[in-house]
Amino acid sequence: QDSEVTLNLLKTAPPGSLLRIATSYLNLTSEYREALIRHCEGTCELLTAHPSANGFFGAKGVAGGIPAAYTLIEKSFFKEIERRGLDHRIKLREYIRPGWTYHAKGLWYTLPSHKRPCFTLIGSSNFGYRSVKRDLECQIGLVTRNEGLQEALEYEHNRLFKKSEPVTTQTFNQRDRIPPTWDVIVVPINALP
Repeated sequence: QDSEVTLNLLKTAPPGSLLRIATSYLNLTSEYREALIRHCEGTCELLTAHPSANGFFGAKGVAGGIPAAYTLIEKSFFKEIERRGLDHRIKLREYIRPGWTYHAKGLWYTLPSHKRPCFTLIGSSNFGYRSVKRDLECQIGLVTRNEGLQEALEYEHNRLFKKSEPVTTQTFNQRDRIPPTWDVIVVPINALP
């Protein structure tokens, strides 16, 4: 199972390593979340969609609340990172580009004392409960020593991450990031597996 490989990588990343994870929906499984918080010793940068880059942004009805729901989940994870004093090692970023939606996903792993990624996951997983437990997803792990391919992998993740902004405490204090009351009530119920 690709989810077992992903979990093992998150649990065993040593100090000095770098994990860059891109997901359009930052609702990691509880196992992935715990692995990053309790076991991973490497630096981890997670990239997700800013609400305005979420495909449901501006939708009518309940669907219009989906970006705010993901903001609540992201805020919960961010606060846990801060509370545990891990914000030096686990960093969140949001893809924001006017007029664009964000749906990229992937994982790039750089070994300690290396400059470029030597491993990547290519596929459809969002690293969330549905991707791991319910939906049929497909990922391929690619390991390489080829410097040209490593440069291409670095270029790929740099292109995604350069259109992003770091998530800070102020991110969630912005007026447009305060979710509707019904999201605050519904999200904790539905965020459970």
